[in-house]
Amino acid sequence: MLCVKPTEDKKLKSEILGRVRTAGDKPDVLTAVENGCLLGYAALDPVGSELRLADFSITSCKDPENPTAEDMEIAEYLVRAAGNYAYNRLMSTLSYDSLAYKALLKRFRFAEINNKLTLDIKVLFKKCENCSNNH
Repeated sequence: MLCVKPTEDKKLKSEILGRVRTAGDKPDVLTAVENGCLLGYAALDPVGSELRLADFSITSCKDPENPTAEDMEIAEYLVRAAGNYAYNRLMSTLSYDSLAYKALLKRFRFAEINNKLTLDIKVLFKKCENCSNNH
């Protein structure tokens, strides 16, 4: 079963965060793991009301410009988990400023502004249109 959560593996966290520039004082790493196999990760850098994706990776993704359905599924879990992480810390925006996964992340409605992708996390958690207003 796929599990996406902040990693408890201190060595992996240190390794991933050691490769990226962070500006916040409490960076973290979300990992997508299934049957003990790392499928992807998002290095998180909280800065003010913004959660910066300092690094983003899908292990099996050979071409982020043309991801497979499986790559997109893993990416969706990571993006939604990052949005939830941000929401629980009263942040309103996700951002990404690298080129590597730009095309893939745009599929989740990240908007490009001055070579930086941003997403208002409300987009990830809007109310279901099929749900009744009585609930």
